[in-house]
Amino acid sequence: KERKMLLPPELLTSIFEYLDLKSLIHVSGVCKHFKTVCSDPVLNPWRGQIEQVLRMRAPPEQFQVLRHLGWYSAVPKENWLYILTVASPDFILFNDVPPLPEAYWEYAFKHRFLPSWIKWKRDNSWKQLLWRVWHRLTAHCTADESWTNYIILSRHGIVNSASASSRSYEPQDVLDIYKLQNNLAREPSTTRLVVQLADVRIIAIGTLGQASSYQVNRLAKEFITPSGIYPEGVVPLSTYDRLEPLSAASDTPQYYKIPVTRRVGTPITRSLTFDDATPSTSSATSLSFWRRIRSGTFSTNEKDAVTYVDAPTAVMDSMYRNLKPSPPTPREYPRLTLPRPSHGHRKFPNFTPGGLDLRWPKMYDGTSEEVWVGPVLITAVIVSQTEEPLTDGGDELLRRIGRGRGRWVSFTTTDLDTIAPWLSTYIEKRVEGMGLGN
Repeated sequence: KERKMLLPPELLTSIFEYLDLKSLIHVSGVCKHFKTVCSDPVLNPWRGQIEQVLRMRAPPEQFQVLRHLGWYSAVPKENWLYILTVASPDFILFNDVPPLPEAYWEYAFKHRFLPSWIKWKRDNSWKQLLWRVWHRLTAHCTADESWTNYIILSRHGIVNSASASSRSYEPQDVLDIYKLQNNLAREPSTTRLVVQLADVRIIAIGTLGQASSYQVNRLAKEFITPSGIYPEGVVPLSTYDRLEPLSAASDTPQYYKIPVTRRVGTPITRSLTFDDATPSTSSATSLSFWRRIRSGTFSTNEKDAVTYVDAPTAVMDSMYRNLKPSPPTPREYPRLTLPRPSHGHRKFPNFTPGGLDLRWPKMYDGTSEEVWVGPVLITAVIVSQTEEPLTDGGDELLRRIGRGRGRWVSFTTTDLDTIAPWLSTYIEKRVEGMGLGN
């Protein structure tokens, strides 16, 4: 024991981190020196094991130990900041949580909830907000929120903040009204999971179309997949870069066939007598009497004729390289830390590997981008941590929730600015209510 006490505390911490929670509790009671190392808030060998248990990567018996961790004085209270931020509401509300300062609960609120939810605190404690989330998950009751706010991103760069009755609010039905106003009623809707917090998922519902459409919604594209962010292993290539290189062994010059449009028509012929009859060419007198005036205009049966001109490959390569727009350069955005995304979205707004970041289609390879057209609806939904993670896109989320379940919650412009601060450079106007910006 004396030799182990001579080991540096940092080395002991590295050894203790390999122990599970139950073994750590036993080790902390072996001697005073071990208890001092385990209770040090800087060394803190408990954090790694607590994280493993909360992420469901530890045996079930370790979860039972975590439920009663508040009984032991060797556990630094700083660990409860992480537990209050990540653990499910029922775990926090119905297990042994030691008495904690109000600042701890405030810290947990700011890291797990949307900032607009601060209005629900009123004169209550910060802990009461966890009761509200647990109540919505278990009872699907909307008595505490009669109106649900949502956001509409317009193709004109306008952000509309609107609301609907919570009892009848269905985002798919609301979006169908906006699509009807934009002649998109026959187009199918697509859902994307943008980011997931501890208790909330932010989703976008809109319509995918062609890049040639006049209703392209760049604001929605920048919110869902910001410019310069690509999935891991995807290198964006322009159309020019995807062309196969020309053979350098060929001795014959290589050319592009360039189409050139030429207008072809029938010239209008008029006589001095304004007669439509064509003068006879057999008589010299007739030729001297008739004078044909060729007009600079063409008749109505004019048409376009396409001819092809050979242009050297080297010249056209240079021209197309300059004219073809290049894809955005890969970049890294500042990570979202307040509120704190779930582990599967921990690098948001950057791509998070692991298969839970579903903002891009599964077959995305960087050669073409999805194009959102018309209005796109942004809303939020409460999610239980016991629910299986999404692996098949946002449409799966809507099937799981079903209709009329009352789990939709408000998402305001304050939340939009917090979740996506880079979007402010693309917003032209903010409108409260339905407005005319859609």
